[in-house]
Amino acid sequence: MNDRTVAIQPVVNWPRTARPGQDYLVTVDVVLAEAAEWAYEREEFVVGCVLEGGARFAVEALGSTSVVLHRFGGTYGPVRFVVRAERDLAADGSGALRLTLVTEGGLPFSPIELPVLPAGTDTAAIDAAHARWTVAAPLRPRASRPTATQPAENAPAAGPTTRRTALLIGCQTGGLTGVENDVPAMAGMLERREFAVTRLEGTAATRTGILDAYEELIDRTEPGDVVVVYYAGHGGLARPPDGGTKPALQFIVPTDFAESTDNDFRGITFVELAVLVGRLTDITHNVTEIFDCSHAGHSSWTWDPMSYKAPGLTPVGGDSPAPIVAGLSKGRIGYDLVAHHVSVVMAGGFAAHLRGPIENPYAVRVVACAPEQSAYEYLNHAGVPVSVFTESLILASDEIGSIPIAWTTVLELVRRRVTTLVPGQWPDVEGPSRRLPFELQEVDAVSSLPVIDFGPGRAVLEGARLLGAQVGDEFTIMPGSVPAAGTSVLGTARVERIAALSAEAAVTLVHPMPTLPIGAVAVPEPGVGGLVGVRMPGDERWAALLTEAMAASPLVRPAGPEEETGLVVELDASGRSAIADRIGPLTALAPADEAEAGRTVENLERIARAAAVRWLEAPFDARLDGPIAVEWGLVAGGVRRPLPLSGGVLRVGERVYVSVRNDSDQKLYVSVIDVGVASSVSLLTANGQSGFPVEPGGEFLLGDRGPDGRLTGLLVGWPAGFPAQLARPRSFVVLVTLQPLAVGVLQQAGVRNSTGADGALRRPAIRPAASMRRRREGSVPPVPDPEPAATSSAGGLASARPAQMRYSVHTIDFVLQPPASPAR
Repeated sequence: MNDRTVAIQPVVNWPRTARPGQDYLVTVDVVLAEAAEWAYEREEFVVGCVLEGGARFAVEALGSTSVVLHRFGGTYGPVRFVVRAERDLAADGSGALRLTLVTEGGLPFSPIELPVLPAGTDTAAIDAAHARWTVAAPLRPRASRPTATQPAENAPAAGPTTRRTALLIGCQTGGLTGVENDVPAMAGMLERREFAVTRLEGTAATRTGILDAYEELIDRTEPGDVVVVYYAGHGGLARPPDGGTKPALQFIVPTDFAESTDNDFRGITFVELAVLVGRLTDITHNVTEIFDCSHAGHSSWTWDPMSYKAPGLTPVGGDSPAPIVAGLSKGRIGYDLVAHHVSVVMAGGFAAHLRGPIENPYAVRVVACAPEQSAYEYLNHAGVPVSVFTESLILASDEIGSIPIAWTTVLELVRRRVTTLVPGQWPDVEGPSRRLPFELQEVDAVSSLPVIDFGPGRAVLEGARLLGAQVGDEFTIMPGSVPAAGTSVLGTARVERIAALSAEAAVTLVHPMPTLPIGAVAVPEPGVGGLVGVRMPGDERWAALLTEAMAASPLVRPAGPEEETGLVVELDASGRSAIADRIGPLTALAPADEAEAGRTVENLERIARAAAVRWLEAPFDARLDGPIAVEWGLVAGGVRRPLPLSGGVLRVGERVYVSVRNDSDQKLYVSVIDVGVASSVSLLTANGQSGFPVEPGGEFLLGDRGPDGRLTGLLVGWPAGFPAQLARPRSFVVLVTLQPLAVGVLQQAGVRNSTGADGALRRPAIRPAASMRRRREGSVPPVPDPEPAATSSAGGLASARPAQMRYSVHTIDFVLQPPASPAR
């Protein structure tokens, strides 16, 4: 830490008067004070901004809450907040807003009171008293570098000269025996992928040692670097004793955890880890966290007693590992101790000015198990104690090599092995899961499906339901995640069973092979016809090019002469083409040539696929019946205001919540999917991609909370660049299942080369699932499942057929009003 200071001047724009119930914009910037000297080699410093509203204002940040101060005195732009007055203000303006500046290291300095008077009050005294400030900022120098400012999807993929660094943390405590084997094994896998690895183990992996190592990692990270942070050890979960609305608190267990006292908690909470990874992604967007510990999944809405990662030791060939209670020397850690630690950390400014993991779109998080579960060790085939998850992840990674498949598919491979050994452990991936491992590039093959080998002659086609797959449909199996013309055919797959999102198929291979290759994809047989009709343009040449491009599409086809459809390809007088629906254009005008025909069909497929998610239904024989209450609505002043599930009208800038109450006697899993207006499909529950567990009598509540725990809701926005003349439909799809269900396969980017619209088809444009045309003549409806049968799979593991998934789908449809045009 450097104790030198530099004089800076805050530049704050805030409302001098306010009226209860009204929203106001606050901006915070900083400049070098006059005659201030810059005494550091580093060119820039980051200053965090914490704005508190006390009891009178609700405060929400718009984007990042840090400004980057350059040595020449300026920044790259101010921090913005929206504040809402929620009660009458004091006559002298006191107790309103409080601004605190925070150093990169989390040290708060120079709090500033921002008085706000009741509406109609003269503000001359406030203006005179707060015209300028000058404060001494104890900036923390680090290596000079710019910060990452472009979103991940716009950032270049890592090139051959990109630095790859990894921090591996191993804490073998509380009876664990495999961590000392897991860390070197993970190091070997990452080194084979050209990572420079730093290991922190044994007595060095204390709370202070881990935090210092993370700080050093941040210090040496540069924009564009590829960074991995791996932790193996115990994980803890502290739950409020009264089962109230306070959040459960997760933490990892350093090697000095047993030395914790009432005033010195030696764990590291996920709040602190979220801040650290947030600082990393402010520098580089290519960050992957891997947590091999119990309760590794990010969030939970169940209220079980706190427990730890429990090692299970079994001889080779024995039964599945059985949990052994971890005997930590300090025993159980109470919720109040962890909560007090978090409050002290937050009060110190450590976390308040940086994004949390839910809001961080740049970090992939690979976790060993769901929040309420334990992760396990076992004796592997060589008699060595290892983690089931770490071993499975390394095996999958080495088998994949450089094959371009997404994290969602990688975790499906890992999950099948882990759940075979430990049925109660569900590994998952959170965040931007469509990325290739350790890359920024995302897999976005709209009309092909990932194929997972499921034993001799069997395969699972992930996401087949979205292509309207029926029993009897045939797919061609090809290598690679994005098949190209002339790619060799591996075989065919004939659908025998439709599951919640996937399909099980019988596989016939062209040449015998022990298993399907990693990364294989399934492509529908050409000529089966699409599900969505598209009105073609009047120009014969352009219509012929589009018809030819649609011939192999499983999703779209030319509409018949009398067919009603809301989707059309238009051609203007200059010969340029665009896709439109009944509301207006969905893509920008582009030349009507052969290359554009392929792009147009791909965009049409995205629109149709998004519509398929919107109208997803559970078949009768798989329907989850039971008392499940789904509610949504606006959030104002921390209070819920319910809206109908269909027909609601929202304005840009309003905040919403989604609630699912489990009134049944079974544990349920909840996922919420956002079908946007440019036909993007994203998970609002991206930090729990297999669903959040909800115990009987419990509630899942989606909606941001402020530092005081009060519900603030999710901010509803409007796509940048989209014409703001007409309202557009949008949907939230709530998926409730009896077992965890990986829903990451549903995600896709919106239409490409668009006007910025996140558009969607209106209801008449998509025929209901029951009336969709059969994909093959002679197809029959799905039949009830026979009893599951065990088959032999790769590696000699017994792989049981997936049980029938029971689920329910609850769709929330609303209309989003565009933002008001700015006044002239």
